[in-house]
Amino acid sequence: MSPSTSGGTGAGVIDATVDNTFSAVVKGDSPVVAYRIGIFKNNATSDLVYNSGVIQLSTPFYGTSPAGKTIPFTYTVPSTSGVTNGYTYGYKYILTLWWELDTTDYTTGCVQSFESVFYARSAPTLSIATISTSVSASGLPIVSSRSHTFEGQYYQSNNVGVAWFSWTLATKNNLSSPVASIGPVYSCPKIEFEYDGLMSGTDYCIKVDARTQDGIEVSSGWVDFTVSYGTVTIQSAVEVEQTPENGLLIDFGNIKYIEGAPSSNNWRFIKPCPSEGHTCVEIDSGTNIVFTSSEHFDVDIPVGGEIVTSFYLSADSSEILYASGTDDAGNDYYLRLSFSGHTDGLKPSKTLVPSKSLVPSAGIRGGFTLDVNGTKYYKAISIPLPCAWFVACIRSTGLTIYENRFTFDKSDMTIIEGATYGN
Repeated sequence: MSPSTSGGTGAGVIDATVDNTFSAVVKGDSPVVAYRIGIFKNNATSDLVYNSGVIQLSTPFYGTSPAGKTIPFTYTVPSTSGVTNGYTYGYKYILTLWWELDTTDYTTGCVQSFESVFYARSAPTLSIATISTSVSASGLPIVSSRSHTFEGQYYQSNNVGVAWFSWTLATKNNLSSPVASIGPVYSCPKIEFEYDGLMSGTDYCIKVDARTQDGIEVSSGWVDFTVSYGTVTIQSAVEVEQTPENGLLIDFGNIKYIEGAPSSNNWRFIKPCPSEGHTCVEIDSGTNIVFTSSEHFDVDIPVGGEIVTSFYLSADSSEILYASGTDDAGNDYYLRLSFSGHTDGLKPSKTLVPSKSLVPSAGIRGGFTLDVNGTKYYKAISIPLPCAWFVACIRSTGLTIYENRFTFDKSDMTIIEGATYGN
């Protein structure tokens, strides 16, 4: 019989605010010609809640089809039955079936079922909280970062809790191959899912499913959203692409490079520098290395992109890096990185006689200036030259300087490294 708590997970719960279909398996050769259902409170006194009365069928019901297949006997319990959602102890009902109806004596020609217990609860709801208040032209919520925390909203008016929940994330055009999924998650107070790896320019679908402590399964259904955030286009030796199976395809087949052309022979390779396993180019004053378009590819650096260079300095330099060309509008464009303001310090010496005009000095450390088409940005340093190895991240809107305490002794080819600083 159904509903019934003995019928398995979720089989013993109904929503009493709507009409409900009850069913029973009827065994025997005789057809059913009439029925009656009585519903009682599942308490000590078995208070009667609903009595359908004897209902005669217009057509006799057989529990087996001509092919020998079992056919359940179904009947409707109306929302006006008196059963109410939330009654703590639940309800029980008895089904009486007649194979021969005697309207003068309803106690004959019938069979009565055992009591079957069920509960009445309001239907639970599960949804996904507003993903974003920003929407695309097509009306989809916009997630503006690669990471986002999704929140599920569950409600059941009779305070029936969630037994477990699960999340599924997929691209909009491939729901059958989820990008990510979690669950079932048990005994968690928050129905949340954090995902780091959303791809800009991609439309996604997400849903959350749950089962209540009564065994009722509920779902939010698929919710669409799109992802859009700023990215930097980099011409790289390696191309990385996300696969439908949530993997990464790494392509090394498009290696692109430019060979720098030195303006003189006053340069050399030094290794290991700035650290073990690495090599740097030492350039004397008055010499530069020029990178221009080559047979392999044209130099095309986006104005909104970033140039990263690493180096050390032994003195002021008017032009550490210089780049020029035209912007997308065809206007002349340049940027220049320089260093100035450095003064060497002075330490006491065993071979020098003390002098009133020659005293110990820490020197002046100076700083970097980035000139972008006449707009200048300045960054002071915290480590004096030539004791620092620098990494400069150069953008059209400014620069970031990272400092690492560094000493390279060419006499014995030793390297001393220290703490890293950034500004």
